[in-house]
Amino acid sequence: MTRKININDLPDFDVAGYLDEAGAVCEYLAIVMADGDPVLLAAALADIARVSKRMDPLKPPASLV
Repeated sequence: MTRKININDLPDFDVAGYLDEAGAVCEYLAIVMADGDPVLLAAALADIARVSKRMDPLKPPASLV
C-alpha cells in the first residue's frame, strides 16, 4: 500500500549540516557556480558564511593533504 506524504510534514533541508569540511564547501561552491544562477550563488555564499564560523580556517581540505 502506498502512503501519501504531506510535504508540510517533511523537515526543512539545510545544506549547512553537510558542509563539515573545507573540501565539501569547495565542491558545493563549484557545483553552484557551474549552474550559473546568481540567486543560487548568493544563497550558497550565505550557507558557506554560516558554516565558516565552525570550521578551522587553517586546516586544508583532505583532498590537498
